[in-house]
Amino acid sequence: ASATVTVRQGDRLCTRSLVLLSAVEPDLIRHASAPPQVGAPENALRSGGAEEFWEIRVVDGIDKSEAAIKRASAESRNLATYRAVDLMTFDYDSLPRYDAAFLIGILHHVKQATPDIVRAMARRTDKMIVLEPNGTHLLRKAMEYAPSYRAAGEDSFRSKELMAVFAAAGWRTKIWRRMNVFPNFTPGFICRWLKPIEPRIEASRIGNALCTVDMYGLTLER
Repeated sequence: ASATVTVRQGDRLCTRSLVLLSAVEPDLIRHASAPPQVGAPENALRSGGAEEFWEIRVVDGIDKSEAAIKRASAESRNLATYRAVDLMTFDYDSLPRYDAAFLIGILHHVKQATPDIVRAMARRTDKMIVLEPNGTHLLRKAMEYAPSYRAAGEDSFRSKELMAVFAAAGWRTKIWRRMNVFPNFTPGFICRWLKPIEPRIEASRIGNALCTVDMYGLTLER
């Protein structure tokens, strides 16, 4: 239903509006049938179309730590698939092909297997972003002698050492950047307090040596 509302001032027409009226109705969506039960994303058949204007993207994550996988799965809101695997024995050829791969703080835990891992990833993607601890940071190397670091298999790479491993597997280092003054597990209040000066330290030639993370942007040699 509708009604016309007119406002006049004397003989002058100020405004005229059409007001739409409705009555309260039941929520049809809420009372619809329950959705069908479907399997997990990794069990779905690959889909695609003849048209080039759409495609399906899949985000997978693997890590050795089951606790980290559970935390990531809980935070992903079903937008990614995570699983715990042994990174040194995992069959990387079982993975699909990806647009890019992110290796975040992984390789220094599996140093002996790193050449095999980066060669395997070259068969799964042609772009990688790698974040690794700065292996020339004296405090970082000293911490790696602590029992907790030894138990985690921590043995950080020097940047030239890791670049040589990448190059041997056919990767070209397009970007290398040293960043992050604060190591992992630094209390949050310290990071927030010193955050304004961190970019200045990263940009300084001397201060940059104190940064704790090396970032590599890699593409395959063609």
